[in-house]
Amino acid sequence: MSNRRIAFIHPGSAYLPEIEAYQAFLGQHGFLSEVFVQPRPEQLPDFAVEWHFMGMDRLPRVPGRLKIHEYISLSLPPFARWKNRLKRYLNPRPDLRIFHNHLIKKELRFKNKTPFRFRDAGIGAHFFGYQTAEKRYDFVYHGAMDKARRLDILLQIFSERFPAHTLLLVGEPGEALRRRFGHVTNVHFAGQVPYTQIPHWLQQARYGLNYIPPVYPYDRQPSLKLLEYCALGLPVVTTNYTWARQFAKARAGHFFVIKNDWSNFYPQHIDAFIYHTPTVNDLQWNIILAESEILQWLRQNI
Repeated sequence: MSNRRIAFIHPGSAYLPEIEAYQAFLGQHGFLSEVFVQPRPEQLPDFAVEWHFMGMDRLPRVPGRLKIHEYISLSLPPFARWKNRLKRYLNPRPDLRIFHNHLIKKELRFKNKTPFRFRDAGIGAHFFGYQTAEKRYDFVYHGAMDKARRLDILLQIFSERFPAHTLLLVGEPGEALRRRFGHVTNVHFAGQVPYTQIPHWLQQARYGLNYIPPVYPYDRQPSLKLLEYCALGLPVVTTNYTWARQFAKARAGHFFVIKNDWSNFYPQHIDAFIYHTPTVNDLQWNIILAESEILQWLRQNI
């Protein structure tokens, strides 16, 4: 078995730019890696590490191979808390757990003394230093658009109140959203875009739209899209929830906050607002991953 090979394993549905970041960062330190979606055991013959982005880990233990379980988020609705409990009781005990933040670790409530590390959200270096381009859209939303995100609420209100403004959606919308809003002339679907090309699309908008529904666990977790908007210097329009408020306060950011009843979500209010987009250079992936001390753990245990 090669002692420098890592198998990154994920369920296949989530947006995971961190995998590319890990591959680049660990590759600089002599680790080779491959990415697998729900692999069978025979597909992983000679890896030193199984690195699972959880989900569930259904692969049997292989003697001499390390297991890492990374929890980027809490379980998604419906039945989110019930799914968290299943993860706690049904997943095998790994050699290392990685948590996105303290909240996720607290909510999952693992009782055993498995070593753990924290790894915060990061931003690709290619999001920085982007030249300002012609603004082709008024708003952009980047990220997941599954049914639980309730994006149909935003799109319905936007189509009614912003007929003279355009909204660009970057990501996979799914058939239901396309069918319902594909005919709306000021809503544009870019579809799934390679990670390296995302800044090219986002920076064409005047405002970055950070729409997070008031649903557990979305309203308690960091927003990667908001960080990306900040890296590109976009003014941010956001829904009102704890993490966004804390982030803005810590970074002296000034975001337009949509009221819970949407009563201020009108073009004239958004255009008249005075914005301040904070600097997030310290959140580039190489810095985040170096500070996590995951590399040191790998070196000590492989």
